[in-house]
Amino acid sequence: MSYHQMAACVEDLVSQLPSGQGPLRILEIGAGTGGTTLYMAPLLERLGVDVEYTFANISPSMVTAARKKFKRYPFMKYLAHDIEKPVPVELLGTQHIVFTSNAVHATHELVKSGVNIRNALRPDGFLMMLEMTKIVPFVDIIFGLLEGWWLFDDGRKHAIISPNEWETALHSAGFGHVDWSDGNHAENKIQKVIIAMASGPTHDRLPMPNCAKPTAAETYPDLATRERDISAYVQKYSAGFEAPTGPAVDSVIAQGDVKQCILITGATGSLGTHLVKEFSEREDVEAVICINRRGDGSTPTARQMKALAFRGVVIDEEARSKLRIIETDSHRPNLGLGEDEGSGRSFRPSATSSISHGKSQPIYHIDNPVQQPWRAMSLTLTRDLDLGGSAIALVPFDEWVARVRRSPLAPDTDNPAARLVDFLDGHFRRMSCGGLVLDTAKACRDSAALAVVGPVSDEVARRYVAAWRDAGFLH
Repeated sequence: MSYHQMAACVEDLVSQLPSGQGPLRILEIGAGTGGTTLYMAPLLERLGVDVEYTFANISPSMVTAARKKFKRYPFMKYLAHDIEKPVPVELLGTQHIVFTSNAVHATHELVKSGVNIRNALRPDGFLMMLEMTKIVPFVDIIFGLLEGWWLFDDGRKHAIISPNEWETALHSAGFGHVDWSDGNHAENKIQKVIIAMASGPTHDRLPMPNCAKPTAAETYPDLATRERDISAYVQKYSAGFEAPTGPAVDSVIAQGDVKQCILITGATGSLGTHLVKEFSEREDVEAVICINRRGDGSTPTARQMKALAFRGVVIDEEARSKLRIIETDSHRPNLGLGEDEGSGRSFRPSATSSISHGKSQPIYHIDNPVQQPWRAMSLTLTRDLDLGGSAIALVPFDEWVARVRRSPLAPDTDNPAARLVDFLDGHFRRMSCGGLVLDTAKACRDSAALAVVGPVSDEVARRYVAAWRDAGFLH
């Protein structure tokens, strides 16, 4: 996107240039492997403009590689040059435009590098610079291996700085008006196209562009149409999973004293552990087969018991005797079971039967039917977490997410929110703060328990905090 913005600016400029004024002189400093040149050279060729484009980089080998890569363009020139050193005398005050792309930050002093760049420009020229303006951890991991990422010794705390800090540095280097690209999407905060005029006064920056209206979601004229579409989807992807029918099945169902065999996948998960307890304690269940992913070296039984204990699920010896625990790669055919296990001979009870249910509604929204504001609950949680209660200043959600992303703390221990940060940033408010409200009228009509659910009380919140502490999740 940024390269397209730079190209659009150049194309607009070229369309307004008077003829007969000599070539448009462009210097690209820190050109590297030619990422910017790959956009600009074909554009300038297409526009048919009289131009001199100087490709400059500190590495002579990269300059040599660029000669081969861009040899088809007769307007290209090449120069081995270090941004941190003055430009050659023949280039002083000659350039209409200087391009740099994620290069200037990798210098010792931004102001000194800015002075060198400005000296290459004509008084009516400008610098067009592409730079990251927000710290992104994975970028640190990659480019932090390179020396250039840590060259700064001009008071910066990181190689990446904000647009306002760039503006201050460029003004200190003698540039005039400074402005940068912006937008309403989160991605716009990560990288900016920054333009700095070589001279002249400063002006008010252009306003933020209006946010585009979101595309309206597909609507259904009525619930019957929606139900039909969902039913067709279910039928399509459940084909081949129909329950067996026929005389043999009917004869088994007729035997009222036959007990059930229940198979549960994901039995070490939160829902799975509670299903294990529910079915293993039922008198009409003879066996519960727990199908789990392969673990970390402990025995399947030990891992299952640990999962039950971790979630506070307690079963007696009789219920435990019904369990058969198997670890396998369930995404494989036949749940990854061996021939004997797959046939069911190794764990199938002597007889099975089906539990009949009345036909249920195909669509239910299981959600708390009573909404409540997060602000009140946030204050409750701060008190119970000993964070200061109402005396503490609540951090705006966007700022909190940004802090979670920037935090150096380990996600697995001290910063667990980092594991969900993409969901929190992109979907939490939409799904949990009123943007998406599920209709629970039908569910409340058919579920007496859901119908009487009220707001989450302070007492319930405190019990959650206590449970998190008991589990070792909080200290």
